Amino acid sequence: MNSDFHEKPFDEGTIAKLEMFQLYAREWLPVFLSSIKPIWPEVHIFDFFCGPGQDVNGVVGSPVRIVEEVMKCKHRLAEGNIKLYFHFSDADSDKTEALRAHLK
Repeated sequence: MNSDFHEKPFDEGTIAKLEMFQLYAREWLPVFLSSIKPIWPEVHIFDFFCGPGQDVNGVVGSPVRIVEEVMKCKHRLAEGNIKLYFHFSDADSDKTEALRAHLK
């Protein structure tokens, strides 16, 4: 992948894919997070190509979108019976650090 991918605006195709991903996450997160007696005591969410979390224009990428969807349904976290872990990684450690700062 281009190392400068996030240093220019996302194109229409990328934005469409990100929007579909977010809608998909919105539907599947409750399956894992809202059971009164959870089947899984831990839920791990991975993004190995996380980037800095946004493009040059501030359009958010997949890691920020998944965190946004988790925050919308955090009341469903089965009353504290589920531990949720995010694993965000990128080949460029500067991008991972930028994402960490963005999410704070």
